[in-house]
Amino acid sequence: FLGFCFVIIIFFILSEFDIYKICGYGTARCRSRCKAEEFQIGACPDAYPCCLKKPTL
Repeated sequence: FLGFCFVIIIFFILSEFDIYKICGYGTARCRSRCKAEEFQIGACPDAYPCCLKKPTL
């Protein structure tokens, strides 16, 4: 039982560091807030927006 609790605690700690995880088609990032040069294309599993850089011409 103690081992199971340890695994659950580690899972929640590591999920806090998934903010900059890749989302979308591999070029977008999960962020707590999209940067000025990015726009939101969806949502990540942790409810943060999935941000993609705007294309430059």
